[in-house]
Amino acid sequence: MLIHADADAFFASVEARDDPALAGRAFVVAAHVVTCASYPARARGIHAGMPLAAARRLDRELIVIPPRPQAYDAASADLFALFASYTVFVEPGSMEEAFLDVEVVGLDPVATAKTLRARARAELGLPVSMGIGTTKLMAKVASRRAKPDGLLMISRGADRAIRNALTFEEVWGIGPTKVAALRSQGWVRVGDLAGAAVEDLVPIVG
Repeated sequence: MLIHADADAFFASVEARDDPALAGRAFVVAAHVVTCASYPARARGIHAGMPLAAARRLDRELIVIPPRPQAYDAASADLFALFASYTVFVEPGSMEEAFLDVEVVGLDPVATAKTLRARARAELGLPVSMGIGTTKLMAKVASRRAKPDGLLMISRGADRAIRNALTFEEVWGIGPTKVAALRSQGWVRVGDLAGAAVEDLVPIVG
């Protein structure tokens, strides 16, 4: 079983950690475009990649925090140092997320994930959601479903049914172009491909 650890709203979490007055507030880390939105801001329809002007139209009282790259780099380094204190098998996905294999060093994934989450909160001031699964895909699906600030395991007995029920939009690594190509054939979910041969898929998705 693999762990996928993903710090929640990373840039916003670092800002709220360093300025407690931001806790529970709708704010964004942004210059001209939103880099990261706090969860209260997300609840108002604001998201990363949105022009700041559009975000302000959705919330006239929106708090805007200028990006602090050095602070995020330092927080990322601390987070990965915490991961590395449990296992050398850490595969970064970005500066705030990684896959961890702790079974290979004799640790229980669920117990380790619980401890890591608690330590990240207590020592680093960061909420980290964690998913546990039999594959990277299942671990990442689990962490997405655990957000915000949660822990979810997809067991070996449940992974096949969950995988088959996933829409292609939910599958890590499949972009909008390939989703559209699959949907054009009437395929919406992973399970729809059960009877498809590889040679049938190559002309459609490459």
